Amino acid sequence: MSFFDKHPGYKRMKKDVISRYGSEITNKIWKDADELLDKLREAHSDHSKALKRHTHDNIFPRVAMYQAMMKDIPEDAMPLLKKAVEDTCSGVNKLLSRLVKIPGMPSVFLRAMSTFEKKLFGPAVGFNRVFYADNKKELHFDILKCPYCQYCEKCGCPELSHTFCDSDVYCYGNLPNIVFKRTETIGTGGKRCDFYFAVDKSK
Repeated sequence: MSFFDKHPGYKRMKKDVISRYGSEITNKIWKDADELLDKLREAHSDHSKALKRHTHDNIFPRVAMYQAMMKDIPEDAMPLLKKAVEDTCSGVNKLLSRLVKIPGMPSVFLRAMSTFEKKLFGPAVGFNRVFYADNKKELHFDILKCPYCQYCEKCGCPELSHTFCDSDVYCYGNLPNIVFKRTETIGTGGKRCDFYFAVDKSK
């Protein structure tokens, strides 16, 4: 089974594409996307295991699907991908919302976010970050260099960068007992991605 037929977000999106364009066009798009993904992964087979978590598992699949859809349904390529991202991340948001409602969990969430950020989004995989606050009440950092933007541009579709920025808002926006703020991202033309999380003291 292909990557796209196993991935929950792309599986849901496939149903949307079939409903709009039928099985023949949809199957062609999925076949083209699989072939493009294989080529991208092969061309970057020298990536470390840590970097592949970003490129091979997230960036290249989205690039491949977007480019495949642009061949046959260009008017719906971006809207469908944006919807798939929102649908997938909304599930994460619902799970996190239940967790941070538990007494004491907002602080645990901030510490987990700090660990997650430092382990998976560090210099070893191409990120450049500056931390300003990092404790159980507040997490504030800027990303100054983002490989997601770099690889989207390298693959010829820099317009995809913002879809990865959007996923943060869908995942972390409007969480109970958590403040999440961001005023700009590199993927939307900013000079940095400014992340701010804090325990909501107003409640």
